[in-house]
Amino acid sequence: MEKEYTRFGINIKGVMGGTLTKAYDIHQTEDFYYSIVGLELQDFKSYLDDMILNVKKLKDKLIETDNYAFNFLLSENYEYAHRIDIRYPHLLRNSVFISLYSLLEDVLLRFFENCNYRLKSNVRLKDKKKLSILSIVFMGIEEVLNYKIPKSFKEEFSNYRKIRNCIVHKRGYVIWGQKTDENVLNAIYNLSGKGISLSENKRGIILDDKACYIFIKGIEKLFRLLCETLVKTEKSLDSTNRNHDI
Repeated sequence: MEKEYTRFGINIKGVMGGTLTKAYDIHQTEDFYYSIVGLELQDFKSYLDDMILNVKKLKDKLIETDNYAFNFLLSENYEYAHRIDIRYPHLLRNSVFISLYSLLEDVLLRFFENCNYRLKSNVRLKDKKKLSILSIVFMGIEEVLNYKIPKSFKEEFSNYRKIRNCIVHKRGYVIWGQKTDENVLNAIYNLSGKGISLSENKRGIILDDKACYIFIKGIEKLFRLLCETLVKTEKSLDSTNRNHDI
C-alpha cells in the first residue's frame, strides 16, 4: 500500500483505488519521524525544487528577450542577468542552508524533550560554555536514551555547524580581516563530496545546487536513527515494567 504523509494524517491508498486517512501513531518509528521532522523536510525539498525551476524560468525569459543576456560584452542588461544567474541562487542556497541548520538544532531539542517525557526521565542538559548547543543536546539525548550516537553523525553535523556559523557571522568568507579560519577550511575538506567548496579566489564558501539536498539527507538519516532508537527503548521499558507487575 502506498502512503503519503501529510499534515492532516497519513493517506493510505488501497489496491482498489480508495484512500484511507489515519492519524499518526508516535509510538511507530516512521510515524514519529514524519510528525517531528519529516514533514518539514518535505517542505524544504519542495522549496528547493521550486527555487531551481523559478530561476530557470527567469533565465529562459531573459534569453527570449536578449540572446546575449549572459554575455558581459554584448548584453545590454548584464548586471541583472548576472544577478539572476549567480547571485540569486547563491543567496537562496545560503538562506535555505541556514534555515535547515536552525531546524536541526530546534528539532534535536524537541526530540530530547520527547525522550524525557516518553521515557519518564528527568535528564537535564549540561551547561558547558565551551561546548556548542549541538554538542550539548547530543550529550543529553545520549544520556536519556542510554545510547551512543555514531561518531560519524556528530562529526558531520559539527562540520555543518562551522559552515553555518561562517555564513551567518562572516558572510561565508573564510578569510576575514586578513586571517584565514582554519577550522572552516577543515570543515569544508571534511564535507568533501557534499556540495560545499571554496570560491575560485579561495576566500568564500560556495554551496552548489545539491548541497542543501545532501544536508537534508543527512538530517533524515540522523532522525530516522534517533526515532527508531527511542521507539525501541520505549518498548523495552514497557516490556520490563509489565514483567515487574506480573
